[in-house]
Amino acid sequence: MNDPDLARQIVEAQNRDARLDPDNDSDDDFRDDSPGWAPQYRDYDLHAKQLGDLINTVAALNQTVRALVGAKARAVDPYPVPRTALPDAEVDQARADGDAILNMLGMRDEVHSD
Repeated sequence: MNDPDLARQIVEAQNRDARLDPDNDSDDDFRDDSPGWAPQYRDYDLHAKQLGDLINTVAALNQTVRALVGAKARAVDPYPVPRTALPDAEVDQARADGDAILNMLGMRDEVHSD
């Protein structure tokens, strides 16, 4: 860890991620919706997926136990997976399909009054 820029980025990420501190109950409702870190696709193999599934399961179990004892269950972000263009392509395809159906039914002008 001789790279000062990398060390600074790690410290900043740890400071932003206050939900990892079990003693910090002040930010329970805070949820960071920024894209955040995601592993590169070439580094994401079966072992990384299984580890992510295990981490998600333990987090869900932790939330369940906290809820059972009456404590407020914290919002837990799922383990990050690689970002690909597939979700965006699926949304675009769904919009195109919806527009095609509306055009076939002749309702395109009623829905989008631009």
